[in-house]
Amino acid sequence: MIKYFYLQIKRLIKIMPPLLIACLVLSVALGFFLGGLIENDKNDAKNQKFKISIVGSTEDNYLSMGVAALKTLDTTRFSVEITESDQNTAQKDLESGKIDAYVVIPEGFSREAYRGNIMKIKYYTTDSAVGVVSIFKDEVTKTISNLLVDSQKGVYGFAAAMREQNPTENPEKNMTALALEYVSLILKRSEIYSISSLGIWGGLSTSGYFLCGIFTLFILLLGITATGFFVKKDTSLCRVISAKGRGAIWQITSEYLAYFLIIFLIVALILGAILGFANLGEIITDIDWISPSDLPKILVKIIPSVAVITALQFFLFEICTSIVNGVLLQFLTAISLGYISGCFYPIYFFPEGVQTISNFLPSGIARIHLSNCIQNIFDLKTALFCGIYFTIFIIAAIIVRRFKINGRE
Repeated sequence: MIKYFYLQIKRLIKIMPPLLIACLVLSVALGFFLGGLIENDKNDAKNQKFKISIVGSTEDNYLSMGVAALKTLDTTRFSVEITESDQNTAQKDLESGKIDAYVVIPEGFSREAYRGNIMKIKYYTTDSAVGVVSIFKDEVTKTISNLLVDSQKGVYGFAAAMREQNPTENPEKNMTALALEYVSLILKRSEIYSISSLGIWGGLSTSGYFLCGIFTLFILLLGITATGFFVKKDTSLCRVISAKGRGAIWQITSEYLAYFLIIFLIVALILGAILGFANLGEIITDIDWISPSDLPKILVKIIPSVAVITALQFFLFEICTSIVNGVLLQFLTAISLGYISGCFYPIYFFPEGVQTISNFLPSGIARIHLSNCIQNIFDLKTALFCGIYFTIFIIAAIIVRRFKINGRE
């Protein structure tokens, strides 16, 4: 067995250069596809900052401090981008889509606010189609207004109560302290809740999900490159080896192990290139915890995913009798399984019935296992399904080889 396995390895090493070239082309193509998906997601309205322009006199010290605080201190700076301009420029920017809205602060706003008279601030936006994003923006605007009005009521209500209880005492000092307390609480409002990102599936971000999907599709497509070396039209050699006491089990085991090692080597090279890519963790936040030194650990973890897909491909090699049929079968299987398993689109795009089926397909199981790996999660059920599918495909390949050896093709 060891000698036959060694011969299979030598045979496959001879095809490594063209195989690597084919994998490089495939990797570049899928890389561009993944990059396009990530770029589209970044440009999606839901991931863009809400751009607001402030129009009016902000030379007042208090207004200047307020605008500076919004730009640098308040947590809204992560979702809202504030600029300053004149009304004509803001109107043009709004019409051209450069900003989402602008507010006009009237003259004397700060002076009147100090006296307890809050002047109306005009808010302009476009009549765009109402959606979740625009509703959220409207809610943010209403929340800001409520904070402003309620804070004003609290401060001046407190002053009125003080004057009523002790007319001789000047409430201005306490009003300032209360106003600063309101400001402090507003700036620290993010501490009263926690944010949990559910991602688009299983806790993964869009980029992380498609990384797993594209990587699964890449392994599925690798079967095309080796079709010419494993599809056997003439089974006479298999019969000769069988006659010498090395039957179907021995042959399939040796050939599959050689195929698995070659594919796993290619996967390791591609994965190493991905982890070594500068700043990729900033683009795909799901893998920002993984460093190049973690490559051996990650490779061990993804063995079940690679094993179940290569076992499927090897079974397809066995049932084909010509290279043309083998290539077509590998291609159609990869594309169809990749599509229905959510490698092209998020799985929630499909009806619930399709989603359920996808979770039990070999490619779906492999994708889910890869998703668990990059999240540093071990799911025993997924690993067991990989093992079950692997066993089924290898046994099926052995049965087909036995039929070929016995002349019942």
